[in-house]
This record gives sequence, C-alpha cells and structure tokens, in this order.
Amino acid sequence: MSGMKYKSTLLIVDDDPLTRDSIEALLIKEGYKLVFADNGQEAIVKAKEVDPDLILLDVMMPGMDGFEVCTVLRADNQLSEVPIILVTTLDDRDSRIRGIESGADDFISKPFDRIELRTRIRSIIRLNRYRRLLDERSEKELIKNQRDKIEAQRDEIETQRNLATFQRDQIASQKMAITDSINYAGRIQKAMMVPEEYISELLPEYFVLNKPKDIVSGDFLWLTRENNKIILAVADCTGHGVPGAFMSVLGISFIREIVNARKNIRPNEILNELRKLVISALHQTVESGEAMDGMDIAVCSINLENKELQFAGANNPLYLIRDGELTIIKADKMPVGIFFKEETGFSNHEIKLEENDLIYMFSDGYSDQLGGPTGKKFMLKQFQQLLCDIHNKPMKEQKEILDKTIEAWKTGTTVKYAPVSHFTWQAEKQKGSYDQIDDILVFGLKF
Repeated sequence: MSGMKYKSTLLIVDDDPLTRDSIEALLIKEGYKLVFADNGQEAIVKAKEVDPDLILLDVMMPGMDGFEVCTVLRADNQLSEVPIILVTTLDDRDSRIRGIESGADDFISKPFDRIELRTRIRSIIRLNRYRRLLDERSEKELIKNQRDKIEAQRDEIETQRNLATFQRDQIASQKMAITDSINYAGRIQKAMMVPEEYISELLPEYFVLNKPKDIVSGDFLWLTRENNKIILAVADCTGHGVPGAFMSVLGISFIREIVNARKNIRPNEILNELRKLVISALHQTVESGEAMDGMDIAVCSINLENKELQFAGANNPLYLIRDGELTIIKADKMPVGIFFKEETGFSNHEIKLEENDLIYMFSDGYSDQLGGPTGKKFMLKQFQQLLCDIHNKPMKEQKEILDKTIEAWKTGTTVKYAPVSHFTWQAEKQKGSYDQIDDILVFGLKF
C-alpha cells in the first residue's frame, strides 16, 4: 500500500491483539490509514505523532484505562478536538457518564457490530471533516476580516498622514508669510533707528550691544544732536517681538516729536511729555486689571561745551564709572505709561563730567537672562561687577566681552574675572542651554 492516498488516519488503542486484528480486517478496505497502540502510554505518544482523525479507544486496559487516556488527550491543545469512540464491555449508566465526562464523543459496546462500527466511524469522520472545514472557513473569514481591518486602518493612516502633510505644508507656508512680514517690519523698525554712521559722527568712543530676542525688538536706542547738546535715550518697551516693536515705533515717534517741538528741553520734561502721549495713544486708565503697557527708559542730555550731563529715568538707571568706581544714578520707580500710584513728575539729575568718565544705559534683558551653572538669572550685581572689570578696555572690546559673556552664560558657562590680564570662560556643572528670554540692549559711552 506504499504511495496510497488515505482518506483519514485512525488510531486504534486496544491491549487485545485479536481485537486489533479484527478491527484492521474490517477497516483496511475502507482506505483508512491505521495506526495501533496496545496501551494508554503508547496511545498518547502516537496520538501526538500522527495527529489522527479519529481514535478508537478500549476502556479496560492495564495501566492507564481508557477514561484516563481520554482525559489526558482532551487536556492537550493539539489533540483536544480529535473525536474519540470508547470501545467497551461496560454498559452501565455510571460508566457512560464517566466516559462523557472524560471527553468521549461516542461509545461502541463489545462485542461490536461490524456494520454499526463502520457506519459510526464514517459518520464521525464526516462530521469532523465538516467541523474542520467550518474552522478553516471561520479562520479564513477571521483573517480576511483582520486583513480588511488592517487595510482600512492603513487607509485611515494614509489619509491622516496626507492631512498632516497638507497641514504641515500649510503651516510652513503661513509661517513663511508671517516671517516675511515680520522681516519687513524689522526693516521698517531698523530704518527708524539711529544709523550707526550717525552715532559715530557724534560719539567717538562708544558701543551698542543690541541682541533682539526675535526678528523685531522692543528695545531701542534713540539719539540726536541739538546745537551743542546730544540727547540720547535707551528704552525697554513692554513685551518683546511684534508687541514690543509696535511700542518701540510709538516711542521713537513720540520722542522725536517732543524734542523737535521744544528746544533746550530737559530729560525729565521729555519723560513727562512722553508719558502723556503714551497714555493718550493707548487710552489708558487706572481701572483695575488693565494692562500697564508702556516703557522703561533712561534719557540723557549731554552738553558738549561745559561737559554737563542731565539724566532722567523711568525705572531704568544710569551707571557712571569714574576712577574705577561705579555710581548708580537712580531712576524714578515708575514707567512711562499709566501707573497705579498718584502721578508725579520725573526727577532730573545733573552731573559734571570728567575726562575718562564712562556711562552705561541698558534694558533689563542682560541681567534677567537665565543660565550659568545653576540656571539662574545673571543679576545686576554680576553685571555691575563685569562693567567694573572691563571699563579700562577699549569700547569695542567691552562690547565683545559683554556679548561673549552672556552667550556663555546661556550655555551653562560662567565667566572667571581677570581684569588685569584677560577674561576666560570656564564650564562648571553645565545644566543645559537656555534660550534668550528678552531683548538685550546695552549702551556704553566714554568721555
């Protein structure tokens, strides 16, 4: 029978050789592949090997009986669905119940009727084949449903990805348009600022360190000459970026208007007039909860003939370094804009300048910058110390040191002061890099 194609595989388990021979003679002509075992242990091993379509299992065997073998087979995932017919001489009710509880599908009594046995085997194998076909069909349907679901999810992901790509491109386009508009606004703002060439004509030794946080800035330097006087202002408007830039344009326009309208005007008078114009333009009142938009500003008037300096400040002071010592000319603690306290006039300070005096005017962006080894603010005290350490250096070099110091500070590096020789920057317990948090403007002037 080598090479014969069998319809099904049957495992016959019986300890009686005569019974095995009788079953073989009955079924061999049916085209089944017959596998035999003469005890329970061998039956379990061979069942795993051949994965039969049906098991004929004798109940009364030495060692493991048919009930025990049936229980073991039903506990095995590979064999749990294989049909089992118990062949037994037992015909009592309890034995049949035990057989059902063990997992048997049918019973044949010994001595068995040959026609009945053959018919039952055909019927159970046919039903088992139908069950397997249904399982295969269900599995195929499950696979198809899963495939359809995966394809639907893939299509949904593709749709979401296309939408995300479209939105990304749209955002990029909008960002480019906004950036282009801001760049154009930056050119307009720069055109309103004092040109570097004009400053160089009026002031031989100076520096301007201007580091906007964004494309446009809320800090500005304004300067003009009126006969033998130079009037200059360093301002820090509310906010930064576009809001700050709007305020700066407003401030520059108002200061220019005030100075051009009144000759020989004093710095404190400039601030008083500027405050009126800002409050009027912004329609500000002292109502609770209203934003206190405006600016902090330092204004100086320098008489080139008699070397006299007049100063007025709204929150922003003036630093004077003379003979290596730093003096703070304090500003009034109120902004140019609406203020919750009763409105008072700004103070005017007069200083007789000496040769080699240095003055510094600045916004709060430098001292408020986060960084260093511990991620804290640079602070005014360290800023003052830095100015004292570098005041003897040329103004151009002072600007470079201030710039490198604050850039190093943003990366978690601290400066080691060596005022006699040179400056070095040394990393100490670097915590991480910090973005610039505000516009930075520092102006220095030597007489």
